[in-house]
Amino acid sequence: VHKPAYDEAEALGSEYIHDRTFRVKFVRAERYHAEKAAVRMVKFLELCRDLYGSETLLRPIQWTDLSPNAVSIMVKEGPLQVLPVRDSVGRRIILMLKDIGPSYPVIDRQRMSLYLWQTVSDDEMTQKLGLVFVVYVYNCLVNVHDEEDKRSIDRITQCIPLRNASVHLCMPDTPIYHAIKATNQLLMGRENRSRNRLHCGSPTECLYSLKAFGLPSDYFPTSVDNENGTDGTSRNGGYNYNHKNTMKNHRKWCKMRKSIEQQIRLDANFQNSIVECPFREDFLVGKGAPNMKNPGNVALRKLLKERLERFDAAPRAQKSVLASEVVDIVRLGGGRFLKEDPNGWYVELDEESARRKVSTAFRDASRSMKEMNARNKKEQKTQTQEEEQQHEASVHGIDGPAVTVSSSSGIQTLNSDTSNFLALSDSVSPFKRRKLLNDDEDCVKRMF
Repeated sequence: VHKPAYDEAEALGSEYIHDRTFRVKFVRAERYHAEKAAVRMVKFLELCRDLYGSETLLRPIQWTDLSPNAVSIMVKEGPLQVLPVRDSVGRRIILMLKDIGPSYPVIDRQRMSLYLWQTVSDDEMTQKLGLVFVVYVYNCLVNVHDEEDKRSIDRITQCIPLRNASVHLCMPDTPIYHAIKATNQLLMGRENRSRNRLHCGSPTECLYSLKAFGLPSDYFPTSVDNENGTDGTSRNGGYNYNHKNTMKNHRKWCKMRKSIEQQIRLDANFQNSIVECPFREDFLVGKGAPNMKNPGNVALRKLLKERLERFDAAPRAQKSVLASEVVDIVRLGGGRFLKEDPNGWYVELDEESARRKVSTAFRDASRSMKEMNARNKKEQKTQTQEEEQQHEASVHGIDGPAVTVSSSSGIQTLNSDTSNFLALSDSVSPFKRRKLLNDDEDCVKRMF
């Protein structure tokens, strides 16, 4: 077998190519087929040497291996992004905005792509379950890539140490894109067809469609650029969508990767002591909407609510035991208590720190419950007062039955709707009016 890059790595005495964690990526990517895994690894080494040089045969690709132009494109425009969350199964997600940066060199696109795929391949769960790839192709009619670009994409796809579990293509709901959709379905083959999903519509419609497949809805473009027409189309016939909500997380990820690689140079095992992307079962310590919406935090709040009465009634020593019980339940379910580092990664808390956080969460939940109960009582009291006022107004008004008490006899005098109406009617004589009222009083006296 022709494998010049592998032979060169052997000649350089590379321990990297013999490392088990490096080789097992390709084995899992090929579903434990040894021969196919070996071919994929050889192709990967060939591409690394062609794009970055022989140094990457001795170590993983690093941020410093990217060219200044590639770094500038990645940070400023973000055509390829690694999302900071996972899908409902636990797989990492890569977002490709195909409309952005159509004019930069193919080699820079290759370098960015290979670097991102390699960093994501360090995640063990993604190695086993595969990668989720989401592509926005709203300007594919405007930004047509040449044959060299297509060959580069095929080469990367054949050598990356990951397999695509699913590919989601988002495109406009127009006749020409429906033709592209049908052609794509025919050419991709039976095996790949089952992994591809095509979503047609506006970015917002595609967002809801992606959400049905367990993908988070807060990390994708949601609207077209308002500077263009009301239909979202730009002057050149394509679509320009607003992806500012994705760039903040992407730049944070770029900063984190640079910090991680600096720490790895000092300590080779540093990456094993941190968590780059939490799982859905993990509890994230800290405030803010992203943490509040995290499924692990939502599940923990439910656990606390179920045990809140026991916590309030328990003595001080028993409250600590109850907090430890919640910590054990979370960890038995595969969850961890994670605290975000200023550099962007997460660190797992020890047993005592996790217990203190749960105790604090119990107290916060108890205080919130008391405030809510007090607010509900106040609202209920206000509502009761309003109902009493409305009742008094209806009693003394002209539309409802009126009840008065006579000061001399103490006997209630009932004025019906009819008597109230007659009292205001000029067509009824005063004599007849008095007779009707006296009849009512006689009726009431006989009742008692």
